[in-house]
Amino acid sequence: MALRGIYFNDIHTGTDWELTMNQYKLEPPSVKTNYLEIEGRDGLIDLTEALCDEPKFSARQLNLKFILTEGNFDSRNTLLSTIYNTVHGRRMSFKDEDHAGYHLEGRFAVNDSGNDLAYGEIEIVGTMNPFWLKDIETSTFTEAGSSKTCSVVNNGRMTVYLTVTTTAESNIQYEGGSYSLGIGTFELVDLPVKGGETVQFTVTSTGTTTFKWREGQL
Repeated sequence: MALRGIYFNDIHTGTDWELTMNQYKLEPPSVKTNYLEIEGRDGLIDLTEALCDEPKFSARQLNLKFILTEGNFDSRNTLLSTIYNTVHGRRMSFKDEDHAGYHLEGRFAVNDSGNDLAYGEIEIVGTMNPFWLKDIETSTFTEAGSSKTCSVVNNGRMTVYLTVTTTAESNIQYEGGSYSLGIGTFELVDLPVKGGETVQFTVTSTGTTTFKWREGQL
């Protein structure tokens, strides 16, 4: 029977390293609140969304513990060294078996490890981004023509920024603005699309215009 485990990038801790996971603790991201207390005024003034019009979140803390029972003392020492050199200090993607189609990104460190004649142990900690990112980007496109329309719908919680790829010069209009783009790939850094929002574009081009974005959930 396959061991339950997690992925560091493409490495599965059960299948590739034969580790038995005996602790998996992932903290929820805390809200970055900002309250102002004024003497003589009831309650607090909530400035949490004053800058971005939405709450922001702190990093998640991840704690993993594994035991090594396969092999002998020397082979377990070799495996512990491999794990240390693979994950310690590195920024990697992280996947578990309960969030199909999503991954976290963060930086990992080996917090503790040990080995004796009976078994080995290793503890790995991670400082992770708050959002589970969708493995596959969402996309929509318009074909060549005049005033072709398409809608970008952000079904995630995380605010996203769109990447636009054009095969010909394109005029892109939306409520509140427009872009005139040449051939290439462009990031619309001045057009955040918040979770749950829909932006409709009208495109005039002699080529294909493709919009891509990666959704994220808490």
